[in-house]
Amino acid sequence: MDFRTIVQLPNNAPNINHKDSWLLLGSCFAQNIAKKASFYGFESLYPFGALYNPISIIRSINMLKGNVRLTDADLFLEREQWNSYNFHSDYSDIDKNVALCKMNECLDKGHRILESAKIIIITFGTAYIYHNNDTGEVVANCHHSAMSNFTRKLLTADEIVSSYQDILNKYSKKQFIFTVSPIRHLKDGAHANQLSKSTLLLAIDNICNTHKNCHYFPSYEIVLDELRDYRFYSDDMIHPSKITVDYVWERFSETYFNKETQNLNKKIEEIRLEEMHHPILPDSILHKQRTAVLKQKKDELIQKFPYIHW
Repeated sequence: MDFRTIVQLPNNAPNINHKDSWLLLGSCFAQNIAKKASFYGFESLYPFGALYNPISIIRSINMLKGNVRLTDADLFLEREQWNSYNFHSDYSDIDKNVALCKMNECLDKGHRILESAKIIIITFGTAYIYHNNDTGEVVANCHHSAMSNFTRKLLTADEIVSSYQDILNKYSKKQFIFTVSPIRHLKDGAHANQLSKSTLLLAIDNICNTHKNCHYFPSYEIVLDELRDYRFYSDDMIHPSKITVDYVWERFSETYFNKETQNLNKKIEEIRLEEMHHPILPDSILHKQRTAVLKQKKDELIQKFPYIHW
């Protein structure tokens, strides 16, 4: 007897290996996957910080495509920090020049990765958008500005699909993997959150049915169906716990990595964990011997797989 619902994984998924570059955009759930990709030696970039709505995500891709650079005029001061409505607060700073430098460095790296990446992973968080009342533009982050400065709206699935057509057609040789974040936006209310997630799922289904290079990974269903227990959530009972992220990564690996890549990941993990180990006696002969063996293992992997990003 099976006491849980197993989500079927896609069977037409593209194969990903360590020679492939990744660009990841979207909610903080995409950030978790980006950290995993980096840990396992894949060349990957998660620019802009957390982006939640599809319009802000596609605008960020267009900014990278156009090799855009920000100027002083693109920043605004709020709560003693310089911010951009296109970036998460991770890029904000009390010093305008520092903030501008961080954002433009992100844009430069993102442009290079976009052009070279085989894999683009996009995680939608919410279908609700906020228009800046002064400019009419959709903001990625309100940065604690007064909510009276914005107008809230629920996107339709058709609006989302339409906004992605140009980019998907331009980069038809790249593989797009879409996911929906399992993190509930309960500030909108439980019912409104369901409407939002349903809209995102409908939009992605439409995109994947009309573009052969677009795929859906069911992280949303895996967390809500396979792991539907509060023990799989962090203390706020909303965000997934570490063990949940680990499990979703395992399911992702089953979907997109062949056995050779999975075995290589195990070897990389072994070395990474050894490197993170803090010895009780760092000057002991035993520790020095372990360090020498570890270095030899890593050097052998570097020589055999020079494209791993350590």
